[in-house]
Amino acid sequence: MTATARPLAHRYYGATGADARTAVHVDGATDPADHVWKMSLGSRRWRGQGTGDSGSTDHTRKYEAAERLVAMVDVRAIVAVETERNRSLIGKAPGGWRLVSWEEIEREGYREVRPPAGALDTYPGTGEHYPAGYVRTVTLRTVTRLHNGHMVITGTQFGEPGPFVMLMSPAHIALGALVAERTARLVASETPYPHAPPAGPSTRWTRTWAAPHARRPRPARHPRRSPRPPQMTVPSYGGRVTW
Repeated sequence: MTATARPLAHRYYGATGADARTAVHVDGATDPADHVWKMSLGSRRWRGQGTGDSGSTDHTRKYEAAERLVAMVDVRAIVAVETERNRSLIGKAPGGWRLVSWEEIEREGYREVRPPAGALDTYPGTGEHYPAGYVRTVTLRTVTRLHNGHMVITGTQFGEPGPFVMLMSPAHIALGALVAERTARLVASETPYPHAPPAGPSTRWTRTWAAPHARRPRPARHPRRSPRPPQMTVPSYGGRVTW
């Protein structure tokens, strides 16, 4: 086979050692990508295994085994570039928005937010996550934290007939959410349920937010009607924030 039919032929060279294994050097690198070798002394089959590979591959010809190592070098280079691109998206907000934590959202009472669409691995096994884009603006209604570290948010989106509901994993929560740069902070007041049990991992609590100039409530139309019974505490998983 000619070099024209083998475009990778000029990118590597081999150096056979005393153990009959040929080290494959790619693009002039001092360290070899790894080795190719025959399966046995009289065998016509060749095997190749690149650095970091969990196993070797079987080939009919020696150059096929060597060029497979060259191809794997290229794949790893592409993966490295993609991983760095994904890492660059962590903590980066688009123009006109800023990234805040969910703790700040609950504390400051931000209602218009754009949560991440999901949390993706920058590279499998690293434990790093980056946002898979951001959903359209959501007007929050509730934020409920569950005992297993997950969180459920509910709200509405402009133009959508139904409610917005999203279950978020701990990695998803850690990415925070977007709020507009000029988002006004509301006046927050914590309103616990009447007859609330002692605080603990299995209790639910509600925090409500009201604008500084909230409209006065209308007078009751039927003053003789008995008032609505107080809202009771419902055992739950963690914390619930209601707007």
